[in-house]
Amino acid sequence: MKIDVRLPIEKYAAELPGAISVFEALGLDYACAGYRSLEDAAYAEGITPDTVVTALRKLKTVASAESWNDRSLAELTRHLSEQHHRFVREELARIAIGLADVCSAPDGVPSYFIPLRAAFTRLSAIVLPHLHLEEDEAFRVIEALEQAWQANDPHALPATPLEAALLRLAEEHGAIAGELRTIRELRLRLSDSDSLSPRCSALLDDLATLEAHLHEYIFLENAILFPRAAALAEQGAAV
Repeated sequence: MKIDVRLPIEKYAAELPGAISVFEALGLDYACAGYRSLEDAAYAEGITPDTVVTALRKLKTVASAESWNDRSLAELTRHLSEQHHRFVREELARIAIGLADVCSAPDGVPSYFIPLRAAFTRLSAIVLPHLHLEEDEAFRVIEALEQAWQANDPHALPATPLEAALLRLAEEHGAIAGELRTIRELRLRLSDSDSLSPRCSALLDDLATLEAHLHEYIFLENAILFPRAAALAEQGAAV
């Protein structure tokens, strides 16, 4: 793929296999601000666009990469629920226990772990009800909407409005991304310490993995699921 730094960063996240791992490693926001150009996303993090382009060009070429844009919305909602949501719930619980243990250690708490735990607690308070809202409301409406169009039956279109729910979820994505950025900054400061125990280092690795999962899940919704669902809903409203 020819890389044009003027194109939206989400285009490469969606179409170039391995690009997400590059963006994650460089700290580029492809999830909530995926509409920005690759160039602007790089400059926002103090990185030159050439650095990003060089990293992307090192990725192996995949002849026939499948895009989520080519699959049904129901497949995507199932993937989000069964893969990302399940993983996120399990990791939030496990990391919370680990942070509680570290922060209550009798030999003292490493610097930045208290604010790190506070940011993680705020993140959990947003994410957990957010996942429930998606599964119990938004995903069900999106799946019903797609089924009605596949059956060519406008009368089967769900009566529940979708636009307000998608807007609320997108706003919550912004709040989640903000807490993730705080956690990332604290995590990187702690990672520079030579006195971290293996237990603390493992916790930081777990936080990095959780961060990557949340970014990818937000990207799949903001850049693919929500726009496609909103387009279907708009067509239904015009019937």
